[in-house]
Amino acid sequence: MKGTIIFFINVVIAYTLFPIIYIHRYWGNIISGNYEIPYIRTNSLSDFLIRVFDGAGLGGTIFLLINLLPFQFIKLKWLYKFDHNFYIKSIGFYILFNIAFVLITGWGSLLLMIESPWLDKKPFLFVLFLFSVIFQTALYIAIDRKILEKKNVL
Repeated sequence: MKGTIIFFINVVIAYTLFPIIYIHRYWGNIISGNYEIPYIRTNSLSDFLIRVFDGAGLGGTIFLLINLLPFQFIKLKWLYKFDHNFYIKSIGFYILFNIAFVLITGWGSLLLMIESPWLDKKPFLFVLFLFSVIFQTALYIAIDRKILEKKNVL
């Protein structure tokens, strides 16, 4: 039962939080009501979101299978043994996990190719750190606190 809930929460994070961050370039367009992307202009928000979220499903699946689930298995096996400062230790380990993932797979070169004005001005490791903190915080709130409460750690 615990494994099913953990899998479900990881799926929800991969297909809700990841797409929201995936479309970061278009947040301003959505807020201002300017439904225009290069070469495409739409009149409705729904058409705009269909165009913008194109590829988010595949990206969410890759993120789930290659990043979230392996890290969750590592947490289940080793990280839940830490009782003190679990949140800080899990964030630190997730950042190291993501850095190793980027170095091994070369995924960083693909992430650096994203055309984003604010991403171009920030160092890649800072952005990786920021996204790691966001995703690990979501996992901590949704999963880890409940597991640690059952262990009577919190």
